[in-house]
Amino acid sequence: MPMLAMGKLLMGKLTPRELKMAEGDKAVTIDGKSYPLEGMSALAKGNLASLQATDAELRYLGIKTAIFQTARMAYVKALKDELEKGSPGSA
Repeated sequence: MPMLAMGKLLMGKLTPRELKMAEGDKAVTIDGKSYPLEGMSALAKGNLASLQATDAELRYLGIKTAIFQTARMAYVKALKDELEKGSPGSA
C-alpha cells in the first residue's frame, strides 16, 4: 500500500477492503464478492496467505497495544502519586 494511502487508513480517512473467510471455507469474500479457493493462482494464494498473516499480526499488535496502554496508565498513576506525596499543595 502506498504511504499516502497507509496514512489515510491510519487517520481513518480510508477504509480497508472488507475480507471474509472462516477457517475451512472454500471461498474468500472480498467486498461482498465470493472467490473460490480452488483454481486460485499461486500468486493469489500467496497474496491471501500474506493477508492472513498481516491480519494475525494486527490482532497481536492490538493486544500488545492494550497491554502497553494499561502499563502506561499505571506508570502515570504511580508518577502522580509519588509527585503528590512530597508536594506542599497536595490534598
